[in-house]
Amino acid sequence: MNEPQPRTCTYHDQQRRLRCTECGITADLCQCQNLDENAHNRLWDDDGKMLRAVRGELSQHREAFPNTHYLMAGLVEAVGDLMKALIQQQVGNKQPAEVFHESVKVSAIAIRMGTEGDPDFPYEPYAIFGEESSTI
Repeated sequence: MNEPQPRTCTYHDQQRRLRCTECGITADLCQCQNLDENAHNRLWDDDGKMLRAVRGELSQHREAFPNTHYLMAGLVEAVGDLMKALIQQQVGNKQPAEVFHESVKVSAIAIRMGTEGDPDFPYEPYAIFGEESSTI
């Protein structure tokens, strides 16, 4: 049996947790490396395609906006952009791919809100994940 290769696609978040740069999940839960057959199949169905797009957007969003301040404001703005794209697509001014892209952005920011929180709001994701709370 092949031994897993050392991970080279990780970074430490603000709470010093090791995370995968591909999906943003903590490295111990990430399945980007050494996928089993079921996980591989899930990555290639429609949900998997959406999740891959979200993972890419999530990495880009974290790189562009490393600070978690104003995540909630960004999420509200992204939902508004999605609604505009849906309305414009209905009247023929937007392509379905543009609606998909806006959905991906909403999903990525929502994941960050759920896993990293926004220091401007009293939600502490660390309580959910069983880690000690810390200030951001």
